[in-house]
Amino acid sequence: MSPRLEFTLSNGLKLDFNNCCYLSDMARNIISFHSLYEQGFTFAFTDAHGSINAYYNGVFYFKALRCNDIYETVIVV
Repeated sequence: MSPRLEFTLSNGLKLDFNNCCYLSDMARNIISFHSLYEQGFTFAFTDAHGSINAYYNGVFYFKALRCNDIYETVIVV
């Protein structure tokens, strides 16, 4: 059986990660945009800085901002 993780965002939406490794002691974990794409997510670059909005079934889930060439997810209310 593949490792699964359910992650609840502060807006109440849930992300189900399949085939994942999660380390609770890490300040940051890595999410593969390609894996999310394979699960049906779509993405849109939103500004000149390369921010990315993530959608699933047309519903906005989260924004990822570029920080030192790594994308960090943030909740936009």
